[in-house]
Amino acid sequence: PGLVGRADGGTLFLDELGELPLEAQSQLLRFLDDGEYQRIGEAKTRRADVRVVAATNRDPAELRPDLFARFKVRVLLPELSARREDIGIIARQLVARAAERSPELAERFIRDTPRGPELAMTAALAEALIVHDHDLNVRALDALLWQAMAEAPGDVLELTPSLVQALATDRAHAEPGSPTEGNPTPEHAA
Repeated sequence: PGLVGRADGGTLFLDELGELPLEAQSQLLRFLDDGEYQRIGEAKTRRADVRVVAATNRDPAELRPDLFARFKVRVLLPELSARREDIGIIARQLVARAAERSPELAERFIRDTPRGPELAMTAALAEALIVHDHDLNVRALDALLWQAMAEAPGDVLELTPSLVQALATDRAHAEPGSPTEGNPTPEHAA
């Protein structure tokens, strides 16, 4: 049925909308206007009733203005480094999501407590993740957590030497004179 067909009657999430070429943005615009689409390789026009949610890390001004105007609610989400208090919660969610796909991860790193599931992580790793500037936002945090899970010698996520190196390497990319200097990558959701 394709992604649009499977979303019929529900929600279709389009990640990285800003990466869509202008021609594809035009096609999406037509779909948003009348709900009609064609499956690849079919001449038949179909209809779908979907709510479309999209996200981009690009400046919304880079989208076709008429496409951007179709998204009625816009949420501007600051960089992860600007909301460090969320890092612990997001880390728990990312590990929980990984554990859903890999039950042995849940057994190793998630503890049941009276307050609910808790992530088994050393204070040193938690602090390093909180003070780190996550240039790629949640994706960078997710990659660091996967690295921590892969390298953990036991059942607690630790700040290993290679994680220290990964954090230092990421920070070096954001130092003055680097290609990312002055180019923040806020997450924009439309």
